[in-house]
Amino acid sequence: MKRVLKNVGLSLVVLVIIFVIIEIAFRLIVGSPVHTRGQRIAQRRQEGDIKYALEADIDREFAGARVVTNSLGLRDFRPPHKTEDAEQILILGDSFTFGYGVTLEESYPGALESILNEGSDGPRYEVINAGVPGYDTVDEVEFLKSIIRHYSPRWIVVGLHPGDFVSHEQLKQRPMIRLREALRYNSAFFSWFMKFYKTQLIRYVPPPKSALTVNPDKILDSPAAGRNKEALKQIHEIAKADSAGMAIFMVAPLLNWEKYPYKGLHSGLAAFCEENEIHFIDPLEDLSKHAPADLWLSPNDAHYGAKANRIAAGVLERFFKGM
Repeated sequence: MKRVLKNVGLSLVVLVIIFVIIEIAFRLIVGSPVHTRGQRIAQRRQEGDIKYALEADIDREFAGARVVTNSLGLRDFRPPHKTEDAEQILILGDSFTFGYGVTLEESYPGALESILNEGSDGPRYEVINAGVPGYDTVDEVEFLKSIIRHYSPRWIVVGLHPGDFVSHEQLKQRPMIRLREALRYNSAFFSWFMKFYKTQLIRYVPPPKSALTVNPDKILDSPAAGRNKEALKQIHEIAKADSAGMAIFMVAPLLNWEKYPYKGLHSGLAAFCEENEIHFIDPLEDLSKHAPADLWLSPNDAHYGAKANRIAAGVLERFFKGM
């Protein structure tokens, strides 16, 4: 028995040493995971039902990129204003819309403004980035209520990610989810392996349904989905009251396109939008022309990099130029 325990202990020590060697090698090759812990750009708000928002009037680095906010806490160099000289497009969303890890100009709202105004003899456009990391559609309703009076949007766009339809509070309670997140933020090897799996290996080894954070086939039937669909209807009512059009921009996760699990969500949301007279903008076809691994922010981070944001902006440009 003692010999067995000794052998097990020795094996564990060897495994730990091997893992440490691999981890050091990956940190040298692909770099350390991007850390944002301790970097704060958000603060609690006591305004209505808003839980938190970006700090107002800041100019600092966050996740490797410069972040500047105006007096309302929007990622915009301009002060809040109404205008009759430009068509304003107000884009709500989470960290993908905010432009996590990229500059404002590289985010898809920033890139959209540039290409809409490039060489145009038509109206001038102002694209207002109202994305806040961690927001879902319910949060965006309350945030929109607090800022709408300061702008005169011609369009209100909601950048919608499949994560909006998941109960994040419930996910945080899952031990495996907490372990995965801890490894993602602290292990270069684990982060690289997750990227390799999601963009390549998943074709051959699909995850068991129990391992998915949400069942793609049932995502629109979840309680979180119900809350978010009601929130989208509320945003639509706010837009109509302000004489603005509304569109949903589907933020497609950068997974292997052959095994992309959310096609049903795209079609379901398209039907929901048609039923509620909301425009639906889907970048999946354009994004899927590129290897998903080439679109990641970094080897450790599945947010949109500059290339993916440019593709997303191009899809939105076609929509607005066609209206």
